[in-house]
Amino acid sequence: MKELDLYLEKAQEMRRELTQEQERLNDRARQVDECMQFMDALSGLLEENKRQQEEIESLQQQLEEKKNDYEVLAGTAKNLLDAATEARNQKKELEMQLAETRKLSEGVAKKSSEEGVIKALQIFVNRSKTKKADKRAYIKTTILEFANTIKLSLPDELANSIDNLDDEQSEPKTVTVNGTYVEAHNNGSVELRVKS
Repeated sequence: MKELDLYLEKAQEMRRELTQEQERLNDRARQVDECMQFMDALSGLLEENKRQQEEIESLQQQLEEKKNDYEVLAGTAKNLLDAATEARNQKKELEMQLAETRKLSEGVAKKSSEEGVIKALQIFVNRSKTKKADKRAYIKTTILEFANTIKLSLPDELANSIDNLDDEQSEPKTVTVNGTYVEAHNNGSVELRVKS
């Protein structure tokens, strides 16, 4: 019977040891399970971190592109601003020149009698008839502006001459025949001179 008690005691002791080992293994299994959960969570965080890093890199690249675009736009804006400033300065200069021209025109008009101005304009118009068409058109415009500025009343004959100044005109022709000089004038006739 003592032997049975001894085996029973040994069996209970082994059972206790196995129970302890089972608890220890269960604890270890829980620890491994917790480690696995931690590793899963860490993997998720690392993947999220990687995705965010890629997104940050993409945003940085976009920011760099926007910065480059901004620099181009800023350069264009500066060029436009410079051009606008230059145009404003040119406008002021032209306005000054126009004001000086008006003062000069008014001064000339005051100094000259109306008759003298009309006579000078008549001579100028007659001399301008031989100039090229674009110059005649410019002269016509200038004379009309001048007359308007000084409020000059033009005689009908002079007004018609000025009005017709930019009309098409045929060019005078010169022809040489057998060594004899032939002149063609705007009068429509040809005069032949024969050497005697």
